[in-house]
Amino acid sequence: YNLSRARLALQRARQEAQQAEPNADAVANYLAVAVNTARQATDDQGRDVETWETLASMYLNTQSLVPEANQWAIESLERALELEPTNPVFNWQMGNARAFGGNLEQAEENYKQAIRLKPNYIIAYVSLSALLESQERYDQAIAVYEPIFQLVQENSEALFTLGRLFYNRQTEGDLG
Repeated sequence: YNLSRARLALQRARQEAQQAEPNADAVANYLAVAVNTARQATDDQGRDVETWETLASMYLNTQSLVPEANQWAIESLERALELEPTNPVFNWQMGNARAFGGNLEQAEENYKQAIRLKPNYIIAYVSLSALLESQERYDQAIAVYEPIFQLVQENSEALFTLGRLFYNRQTEGDLG
C-alpha cells in the first residue's frame, strides 16, 4: 500500500513539474509525500528488495532538487544490493548515483560490475563510456564498445555516442 502511494505521489510530482507553469510548492509537497511514504514502507517491509528499489528511485528522481537525496539513494541501493547482490540494474543505478556525487572511481566500478553481471546490458556500457569520456579517457571510452559492437549496430544512441567519441579523440583515422 505505501509503495503504491509513494509511486502515485512521485507521478503527480512529475505531472506538476511538466506543466507550462509548474507550482514549485506542489511539486515539493508531492515529492515529500513520495519519500516519506516510501520510507514508511521500508519500516514495514525492510526485507523486501522492491521497497528499497522504490525508495532509491524516489531519491534518484529528487537528487537534482534535494542534494542530500543522492546520499539517501546510495544508502537505499546499498540495502537493495545486500538483498539482491546479482542485480545489474542496482549496480548501474549505484554507478549513476556515485557519478552524480562525484565519486567517479566507485561509479566506474559499479558500471563494470553491472556489465560483469549482465554482459549484454547496453546502458551500463553507455554509462561507463560516458564516464570515461567525461574524464577525457577517449581510448578507454571507445574500447568499452568493443565487446558489444554487434549489439549496438542497431542502437542509434550508442552509434551516435561512439561516433562522437571518435570525433572528440581525433587521432589519425578517426575522422576518415
